Amino acid sequence: MKDRFTKYQIYESQKVEYYVIVEPESKNAEIFELKDNNYIKITETKNDTVKFDLDEDCKIDFNFSEIWI
Repeated sequence: MKDRFTKYQIYESQKVEYYVIVEPESKNAEIFELKDNNYIKITETKNDTVKFDLDEDCKIDFNFSEIWI
């Protein structure tokens, strides 16, 4: 619950561009992106590759299927 409410609100207020909640038991990740000062869920995945554009020089393609052992 701390991740879904307390941390979520703190990171959103501090304008952290992306917020990811990972559920190890269900092997699921929810990805939120900051839009107009509010987080919007952009996707939910177990195995997809998600692109994170941090700035012009830093783009990351993160494959979520690689984190589940």
